[in-house]
Amino acid sequence: MEEILEQVARLAEQLHRKNISFALGGSTLLYSLGLEKEFRDIDLTTDASVEQLREALTEYPVKVENSGDGIYNTHYRLSVELNGKDIDFMGSFSVKTKTGICYLPCLPAYEWRGIPVCAPEVWAVAYQLIGRIQKAERIYGYLEEHGTNQEVCKRLLEEPLPEEVKQRVLSLTDYSS
Repeated sequence: MEEILEQVARLAEQLHRKNISFALGGSTLLYSLGLEKEFRDIDLTTDASVEQLREALTEYPVKVENSGDGIYNTHYRLSVELNGKDIDFMGSFSVKTKTGICYLPCLPAYEWRGIPVCAPEVWAVAYQLIGRIQKAERIYGYLEEHGTNQEVCKRLLEEPLPEEVKQRVLSLTDYSS
């Protein structure tokens, strides 16, 4: 596990030099917060276009897939293979809900082991939207204990969130509905 994180940190340096913003999410975000003992894969979100990302990663074998099937409305998925392990980029990460398409912005909040990590608030909402309630609640609990970025919550509340998700985000804020 440690070796792949070092490789992702080197990849991060390269992307920073190319002015590509991205952030770690998924199970590795939970791992970085101490909420998981291990991680399954490396999920990265970015708002860069697929062309920009491909150009920045020319020295790596990449695989691009269209996305947007099922509940996801993500523009693309791009995988980079590092020593036999796929690193997955999700371009313009978004989820289809009964109230509309909820865009989940790439908002790096802190750096961990040389890798920018997405604001946990974004992934709490993402997990709640895709029905992974246990993971969502672990992150919400972490935020209640360690504090919430009010600006990130404000940004998320601009999305057409289902009422139960909106209320959960509001419970973390100083705002009222």
